[in-house]
Amino acid sequence: FSVFIAFSLLSLFILYKTQVNKTLRDVHSMQMESLRDITEILTLVSTFTPEEGFSESDYALLKPFFQKKKYYETGYPFLVTKSGDYLIHPWKEGKNELESANHVQRMSFGEGEGFFRYHFSLDGKFKWQYVIYFKPYDAYVTATFYEYEFLRELNNMRILLLVFILLSIAIMLMLRYFVRAIVGGLAQGVVFAKKVSVGDLSMELNVRQEDEIGQMSSALNKLREGLYSSAMFARKIGEGMLDEDYKALGEQDILGKALLNMRDSLKHARQEEEDRRLEDEKRNWASNGLADFGEVLRQNNSDIGKLSDSIIKKIVVYLGINQGGLFLVDQIDHQPCLKLTACYAYDRKKFIENTIMPGEGLVGACFLEKKTSYITKLPQGYTFINSGLGGETPSALLIVPVMINGEVHGVIELASFHPFKAHEIEFVEKICENIASVISSVKVNIQTAYLLEQSQQQAEEMKAQEEEMRQNMEELMATQEEMARKERDYQQQNAMVQKLFSVIEVDSAGKIIYINGHFESLSHYSANDILGRKADCLFLSPEGNLNGDYQTWLQTISEGVSTTLTIKRYRKNGEAFTVKAALHPVFGEDGQIIKIVEFSLSI
Repeated sequence: FSVFIAFSLLSLFILYKTQVNKTLRDVHSMQMESLRDITEILTLVSTFTPEEGFSESDYALLKPFFQKKKYYETGYPFLVTKSGDYLIHPWKEGKNELESANHVQRMSFGEGEGFFRYHFSLDGKFKWQYVIYFKPYDAYVTATFYEYEFLRELNNMRILLLVFILLSIAIMLMLRYFVRAIVGGLAQGVVFAKKVSVGDLSMELNVRQEDEIGQMSSALNKLREGLYSSAMFARKIGEGMLDEDYKALGEQDILGKALLNMRDSLKHARQEEEDRRLEDEKRNWASNGLADFGEVLRQNNSDIGKLSDSIIKKIVVYLGINQGGLFLVDQIDHQPCLKLTACYAYDRKKFIENTIMPGEGLVGACFLEKKTSYITKLPQGYTFINSGLGGETPSALLIVPVMINGEVHGVIELASFHPFKAHEIEFVEKICENIASVISSVKVNIQTAYLLEQSQQQAEEMKAQEEEMRQNMEELMATQEEMARKERDYQQQNAMVQKLFSVIEVDSAGKIIYINGHFESLSHYSANDILGRKADCLFLSPEGNLNGDYQTWLQTISEGVSTTLTIKRYRKNGEAFTVKAALHPVFGEDGQIIKIVEFSLSI
C-alpha cells in the first residue's frame, strides 16, 4: 500500500510538474508573440512619423496603446532604451536605471529577445520579464507580471497533491492500527492491501462478516472502487479527455472533488488558451492587414485618384465583403461636400449622384458626427448588390469617418451580405486613421508642388525684373554720375560767385534770409545783425530816411522777373555805397515767388 501511495504521489507530482512546465512554455510563447505584435505596431508608428527615433508624436500615439495593454491581473508592457531611460512606463517615465540588475539582464540579450525570472524588490515575489529589442528606437519592448498570476490555476492541483498525501498518511496509520489489533482476521485484508500498495486494484475483498472487519472490508472495497475510478478519471484527464463524466463518492470526497476541480481548471485553461489563440489569430489578421495597407498607402501617394482606387479595392477584398466606396472631402462654391472618389463592386447606376453634402443621408451624417455607424437593418432601397445569381439588398452596412486628430478627410462606406465582426470594425477604424494621415500628406504634397511651381514661376519673373532693375540701376548710376559732375560744376561756379559777388536772399515778405561773406565785408553787417530783418534797413540813411532806390528795388522784385539795377545802399556805419545788382526770382511748385536771389558788385 505504501508503494501505491508513493506511486500515486509521484504520478500526481509528475502530472503537476508537467502541467507547470507546459504552462510556462505556453506563457513564454504567448508573451513573446505578444511582444512581436507590439513591435509591429511600433514599426508602423515609426514609419508614419517624420522624426527620427522616438519623438513626441510617437509617444502620443503609443502611450494610450501601452496603457490599455494588460497581462493577467497586474502585468503591463513598457519601453526602455538600451541606455536605461524609460520612454513609456506606468510610473517610471523619465527615470534611468542603467545600473539596475534587471536592465543588465535585458542588455545581456543584445539586439535579440528573451525572458528571465527575478525577485520584485517591492514585495519580494517572483516576476517574469519578457524582452524584445526594437532597433528604430534603440530600445527594449518589455512585458512583466507576477509568476503566481499565471500559475494560480495550478493551485487546485497543489491542493489535490497535499490532500492526497494527508489522506494516504491517515489511511496508512489506520491500517497499521487495525492490522496490529487483529492480525489474524485481516489476512485477506493484508493481501488486498499489498496488492493496492503496488497499484493493483483488481482484487475485491469477499469478507461477509458483519463486524468491524466486515465493515472495514466493505470500506476498502469502496476505497478500491473510488481509487480505480479516480485513477481512470485522472488518466483520461492526462490524455486530454476533459469532457469525461466523473462523480465524487460523496460530499466529503476530497480526492474526487479535487479531481473534478482539476478537470474544471484544465477545461478553463484550455478555453482560455483557445480564446488566446482566437485573439492571436485576430491580432495577426489585423497586423498583417495593417502591414499590407501600409504598402498600399506608400504607393500612388502622389495621385489621390489612384490611391483611392487601391485603398477601397484592398479593403473590400481583405474583408471579403461585397462592395465599398470612398468619399473624400471636396468643395462646391466654397462649401464642403463629400465626393465619391473611388468605388469597388458598386452598381454604377445607383450612384449617378456621387456628391453628398454634410448631414445628407447616412454618409453625410457620419461626416458631421465623426463617429462610426454600423447598421444591420438598411433603409428600403438604400443600395443594391448585383451578382451572377441576381440582385439582393445587403444585410450589414459599415460607415467609418476617415479622420485623424479630429479632422475628417472623408468617409468609407462598406456593404456586406454578412455581419461585420467587432475586430473587423476596429480594423477598419485603424485603417481609416492611416488613410486620413496619408491623404492629408498627399494633399499637402500636392499643395506644396503647386506652390513650388508658383514659386518657380515667380522666381523667373523676379529674375526678369532683376535684369530690368539692373539696367535701370546702370542708367540711374550714369544719371547720378552726370548729376554729380553737374553738382561739382555748380559747386565750382557757386564758389566763384561767392568770391566775386555779394549774395543776398530775401523771402516773399521782404525779410532777409541769407547773406554771404562777401556781402558782410561790403555792408559791414554780420549775419546775426541782419538775418530776419526787413530789407529796407539797407536803404535807410543815417537820418532815418529811405532813399528812392528802395521803391524801385521793391517794385522790381514784386514783378517776379529777372532784371539788373544800379542801386544805392548804406553800410552799418551809415556810409553810402553803390552796387550793380542782378535780381532773380525763385518760384515754388504752385507758381508763387518763394524768394529773391540778388547778386551784386560794388561800383
